[in-house]
Amino acid sequence: MKKKALILKLLVSVLILGTLIYKVGIKSIIDTLLKINILYLPIIFIVIILINFFGAWKLMLFFKPVGIKMPFWKIYHYYFLTWCLSLFIPGKIGELWMVYFLKKEKTSLGIGSAVVIMNKLIGIIVVFFLAIGGMPLFFDAIQSLKIISVFFIGLLLSIYILFSNFSRKFIRKFILRKWESKFEGFSKTLFTLLKNHKPSILYNSLLSLINWITNAFVIYFLFLAFGQHVPILKIILINAILTIITMIPISINGLGIKEYTGVFLFSLLGISTLTTTSVFLTYLISIYLISLIYIILFFERKNKLNITKSTAKN
Repeated sequence: MKKKALILKLLVSVLILGTLIYKVGIKSIIDTLLKINILYLPIIFIVIILINFFGAWKLMLFFKPVGIKMPFWKIYHYYFLTWCLSLFIPGKIGELWMVYFLKKEKTSLGIGSAVVIMNKLIGIIVVFFLAIGGMPLFFDAIQSLKIISVFFIGLLLSIYILFSNFSRKFIRKFILRKWESKFEGFSKTLFTLLKNHKPSILYNSLLSLINWITNAFVIYFLFLAFGQHVPILKIILINAILTIITMIPISINGLGIKEYTGVFLFSLLGISTLTTTSVFLTYLISIYLISLIYIILFFERKNKLNITKSTAKN
């Protein structure tokens, strides 16, 4: 069943993205892509590094309160690698690789998963409020209210599942089962962060906001690379709306949905479909290329280390 759902989501992504490219015209897109100002590409790479820097810093804020000791460079490496993997693994499951990396550093699954989920939840709450600020600019009152209501209910449900005794008992009994002992400390860590480390939550929220703003600069510079200036505030709001909308699990990591919706929203600002499509396709190519290179380098280095250890033993 899961395999069928995955194939269906992949088909939806390919269909939506393919339809967009077909409508705009492959030749027109290629001609536009060839006109890109490549001087902006290094800037975009630097912004992506900054995005992951703030992301790692956000996560680190919760490490000290729960007793996780790790140098920042290692946190950054694991965070960047997790970000890369999340692009290739459906449903954002790749983001849970951070729990695996923390386990490698002798952090229990319970504590590690609590920290990662709390960090993710705060990021979602911040982007949710940013999206609320942007809705009235692009949708009428009824449409805005419908979209906000759906995701507000989803957010409340997620918080309830995390913090209510009933839901946690249900998860332990019917989902984790024999794995329950492996996640010991999950609830305690969540409530410790929530009750005793409010400054860390506040700083994490602030960094989440900075991170989302920084994220918008990738699209901002890509528009400039195609000779189009778009106000950064409007990109921030559109980016937040796209993030919320792509949480609907009908495609692979929102692929296709994000691009199609993005084209529509930017068209309301008077930006041509061709330019916006070229921007999003360049963005996709850039992040997947960077991620692929980083993943290859990681596994290549890991293999070399394994070979060296094996040789030393012999």
